[in-house]
Amino acid sequence: MKFIAHAAVSLVLAGFATGCKRDVAGPDEIPPGAETGQLRVFVTTNDNPGDYDPRVEELWVRFDSLQVRHEDEGWIEVMEERQDLDLIGEDVRGGNAIVADSEVWVGSYDQIRLGFEDAWIVVDGQEQDLRFQGTIDPLDPMWMGLVLEDSFYVDRNELTTVRISFNVADNLEENDGDWSLTGDTTVEVEIGGEGDQRL
Repeated sequence: MKFIAHAAVSLVLAGFATGCKRDVAGPDEIPPGAETGQLRVFVTTNDNPGDYDPRVEELWVRFDSLQVRHEDEGWIEVMEERQDLDLIGEDVRGGNAIVADSEVWVGSYDQIRLGFEDAWIVVDGQEQDLRFQGTIDPLDPMWMGLVLEDSFYVDRNELTTVRISFNVADNLEENDGDWSLTGDTTVEVEIGGEGDQRL
């Protein structure tokens, strides 16, 4: 059983939003010869395994987009394909879940958009719907995901690592058998290493 995740604000309200959808470039649209650096993005959690409700065995979110906004060039999509991640699984908790690894423009970035299209949870062996609460974008009201107002810098021939860490234990709630998760996150940035260190 799966469902289309709901944003925290009703989509009915979003129908009154006005404006044009954002233009988003892909990594292959960066002109040859442009100065670039390597951006690698992980999804992690800052929880300990013992923090979770013991009934919860798995917690899945299907991420379908990861965009970052450059100060001059605008938005660029850096996720190559959608990914299903168990936010309480070993890969995420161990810091090994890479959602993007791409060459991007050198310079300052001031926003991250992590899109999702589905979410579900396994409780006592039974798969159930999960309401993943995200952010409404007035320029693209049908988009669902998280808008993270975090800045970072990509340097030429350097590896920039961004870790988006979810606080699952404190934000997973049950109400009469219905489960919801608020997308409360922290973002950490590391810069260093050679630009060709691609996994």
